[in-house]
Amino acid sequence: MGASFGTDADGRPVQHLPWTGRRVTLPVTVVEAADRERAGGLDAVREADRHTAFDTAAAPLARATVIRGRDGEPGDTLLFTYHLVLIDGWSRAIMLRTLLERLTAWTRALGGADGAPTAPAAPTPARPGVADVVRDLAAAADPEADVAYWVDRLAGLPAPTTVADGDGAAETADLPHQVHVDLGREWTARLTATLRDLGATLTSAVTAATGLTLGVATGETDVVFGQSVSGRDLSPDPAVDGVVGLLLNTVPARVTPRPGQSLADLVAAAHRDRVDAMPHDGVDLGDVQRATGWDRLLDSIVVVQNFLDPAAAEELRREHGVVAESAEDSTHFPLTWVFTPGESLHLKIEHRADLVDADRARALADTVTAVLKAVAEDPSQPVAGAVPVDAATAAALPDRGTLAAWQGLPVEGVDAALPPAGTPAVPDAGAAGADAATPAADPAADPTPALDGTVVDVIHRTALAVPDRTAVVCGDVAWTFRDLAGRCAAVAAALRDVGAGPGATVAVAVDRSTATVAAILGALWAGARYVPLDPAHPDGRLRVILDDCRPDAVVVDPGLADRLAGLTDAPLVDVTAQDPVAAPPAPAAGLADDAYVIYTSGSTGTPKGVVVQHDGLAAMLGNHRRRIFAPAVEAVRERTRGAASSPSGTATADRDATGDATVTRDMTGTGTTTGDPRETPVLRVAHAVSFAFDMSWEELFWLADGHEAHILDEDLRHDAAATVAEIRRVGIDVVNVTPSLAEQLLAVGMLSGDGHAPGLVLLGGEAVSPAVWSTLRDTPGVRGYNLYGPTEYTINALGAGTDESATPVIGTPVDRTAALVLDRWLRPVPDGVPGELYLAGTGLARAYHGLAGRTAAAMTACPFGAPGGRMYRTGDVVRRRADGMVEYLGRSDDQVKIRGHRVDPGEVSATVTARLGDRVSGCVTVPVAGGAAGDDGDDGAAAGVELACHLVAPDVAAAGTDTGRNTATTGPDSAAQALVREARAVLRDVLPSYMVPSRWSVVAELPLTVNGKVDLAALGPGERVAETGRAPRGEMEEVVAEIVADAIDVDPGDVPADADFFDIGGHSMAAIRLTALLRGDLGGELTVRDIYALRTVEALAAALEEAGVEP
Repeated sequence: MGASFGTDADGRPVQHLPWTGRRVTLPVTVVEAADRERAGGLDAVREADRHTAFDTAAAPLARATVIRGRDGEPGDTLLFTYHLVLIDGWSRAIMLRTLLERLTAWTRALGGADGAPTAPAAPTPARPGVADVVRDLAAAADPEADVAYWVDRLAGLPAPTTVADGDGAAETADLPHQVHVDLGREWTARLTATLRDLGATLTSAVTAATGLTLGVATGETDVVFGQSVSGRDLSPDPAVDGVVGLLLNTVPARVTPRPGQSLADLVAAAHRDRVDAMPHDGVDLGDVQRATGWDRLLDSIVVVQNFLDPAAAEELRREHGVVAESAEDSTHFPLTWVFTPGESLHLKIEHRADLVDADRARALADTVTAVLKAVAEDPSQPVAGAVPVDAATAAALPDRGTLAAWQGLPVEGVDAALPPAGTPAVPDAGAAGADAATPAADPAADPTPALDGTVVDVIHRTALAVPDRTAVVCGDVAWTFRDLAGRCAAVAAALRDVGAGPGATVAVAVDRSTATVAAILGALWAGARYVPLDPAHPDGRLRVILDDCRPDAVVVDPGLADRLAGLTDAPLVDVTAQDPVAAPPAPAAGLADDAYVIYTSGSTGTPKGVVVQHDGLAAMLGNHRRRIFAPAVEAVRERTRGAASSPSGTATADRDATGDATVTRDMTGTGTTTGDPRETPVLRVAHAVSFAFDMSWEELFWLADGHEAHILDEDLRHDAAATVAEIRRVGIDVVNVTPSLAEQLLAVGMLSGDGHAPGLVLLGGEAVSPAVWSTLRDTPGVRGYNLYGPTEYTINALGAGTDESATPVIGTPVDRTAALVLDRWLRPVPDGVPGELYLAGTGLARAYHGLAGRTAAAMTACPFGAPGGRMYRTGDVVRRRADGMVEYLGRSDDQVKIRGHRVDPGEVSATVTARLGDRVSGCVTVPVAGGAAGDDGDDGAAAGVELACHLVAPDVAAAGTDTGRNTATTGPDSAAQALVREARAVLRDVLPSYMVPSRWSVVAELPLTVNGKVDLAALGPGERVAETGRAPRGEMEEVVAEIVADAIDVDPGDVPADADFFDIGGHSMAAIRLTALLRGDLGGELTVRDIYALRTVEALAAALEEAGVEP
């Protein structure tokens, strides 16, 4: 108890112990009942005591407070407070017992007649000294072997296990918040009996349950957390149990459950691992972390308070009149799980409120207690079914019968109940009784509209209803719906003439024009499936596609006929040579037929064709009518209401001598989508997307309701300023573009100025930046709508308007679609937890053309609907918010490891744009091969991975070269350098150091591929920041620069005096090494905190000189 703490000459912490025989007096304060009430009551006194810090240099680091009870209360309250570096929980029980013995004797003595003690207090039994025990343990330890054991034990760990938001490195003066849960007496008794039958301990069960819980919380199936151990098992001396001091330690606990593994096996594995690890419990957790290469290994610690067993607690009650006891500990970890055995097992989760909110802490507590109940109830059940699906997660899933109906499967007899097979029921679900019948699937409960035939069926009906309304326009050419239907039917007839009718495959190679629409719809009209070919692609690419799909015919225009003739032997059909059919017959395709095959890039280097059916297109049209068309029509209706007293209700095309038309338009209709185009106002939709991209259907869908599609030719759609001019000239109401292109359109004034602006901007194909999102959201009269979906799921699977969320989201599922956020065991993850997105429903593609193995791997069996159902694994990492909106986080296969951490570059970009939206209009972060610190050393390490961040800032980049590109290395005073410094500062505020890019560039705009997506290859690797800055001046700066270079293993010439340590290869581990080198070489007493604060050679040298250190 007489110990205090300080530092030695090298700045290392040391413990000062009193001379043998010196008595240390424990301060005891008595708070009378009246004083307690004046202070605000018992809780207020306890809270004030909790916030009263100790001076670690002055013993004793403990105190006692006796708080008198009021008349009628059962007794007094004893607070025993101590510093955590003084004793551990085991010692606390010993100290508490000793203190109570002394206080009991003192209290009895006060009752004597003359106030003198009636009997001397019993002497404290002699116990081994903690210093002797520690010395003996250190002598017997083998630190290298201990570290090697734990490195081997943690080998292959895929990632650190972190629940908290942020890395928790910043200290806080705030005490942690708490969540309390009791298992209950009955469940505790059942758990105790089960563990007795299994021959396992409570610690083993807690370890297994916590591991499963953290797996759900992080979406991982291999987790690690800290486990508090007594440290006393390392000593052969049985008297060690009576030692008072700090012997406990924290070691890693790794839990790697398998889906089919039983709970009993998992608990047994936890028990074996603990027993196996006990000889190595003396290891330093920091040494293990450094040896494994992690900057941060874990953020949870689990404590099982088994030092005060029920018998000991009963002794306190019997001998000293204790009626209740509790303990309050705090650690530096963001999450501390404290399990206290008793008649009812008690769990307290302490959480730093700045890193883990109360709802999440409560969810963790509820989940781990549910797992412990599952162990108690049936330890033979598989671990995959032991974690309950919470109500919010279950509510996000469709019932089985509805999903089966969307998938085109029989629903009779399908169990509609949730959660899905292999997952335990939601707590209290079905509480009406065990014999209650499970409800049968009810297809009538499906709220989505029925399919209204194929899209070409609907367009055909529209042509019959409004034949003279303008349908398609490109430049000076305009076709009415009569023209469009007649030309589509003519193409279909020509295809049938060459044997390309129902079930055939038809390639389409037509330059952008109204004829492109006729070629695509004409192939569908014939009952064939079409394969779009982009004329901008090289012949080699087109030949690969043609060789794979083996078309029965190719629709061409005269300009491409000769080129295609050299690429395929299939018959060519000239789309421009067909006379329109006066009375077009109904299209031949059905909902179950294939609609198209669109080729996407493949990981093997060969494009793969995605086969999509008509029912997926029909479902998408139904969704758009309800969620996009109707609001857009109403918005236009509102803007134009009152502009004309008697609108004509039509958009007509007046034919000229060439057979083309000049378009005029008026607004009419009800403002809703009724299925009757005659009652719908006409909107003009700009088609600016490649027809080889499935996103090109967004504009064609509008034809079904009688709207106008304006085809922008190749030159126009690749010129942002010209596109905006066309939007204003024509009066475009709807624009559908990629977010990258939208950014460019906004930059040239699409929504600014006095000219006409579209009321609806559809986005798709890639992630939306916060800047684009907020611009669309904040512009009056404009609605943005983001549509997300892979080619394998008929264009779109989720969508949301900018009016539905303040920040970018990919939205909620489109009609007839289940968006499933799952972990690696295909379990639904809770809201807020990252998981991989799986899609199931009507829009799921049939297959990859000719790739049965790839199809089976990507379109797996769906356990959430009827047997035979499938779902698509997108590879996209998302999380669902509490409001149901899904946020896109990045690609699962784009993740990289930097200093052992798994990093998603998309998170870096999102952070930059979210925090610097007023300075940066966009940002792309990509992994690039580079030479991380140490890669050129003697260890033969391969080149590391760095992050390159490309900032889009037109004004800053304009100050650079004539290529529109500036770099971070232009000079310390350049605008680009200032912007990069600002971006770095933002990232350091919110991200761990390993996520801050080391390569940078500033560009005026992002280069785009032909499909309008960012061309990552064209961006290049950026430039290293270490190449700039002034050279060290003076002897002290030169010496410090050499030491810094040694710490990060680079050449001293690559360490400028004004360069940030963390920009030139420094990180947390290197900062620790730097402080040791500075102390050893210069005697300088700088801490890691100083390194983070000072950061440059210049500042470090100045601080050392100010402290009187000489070089």
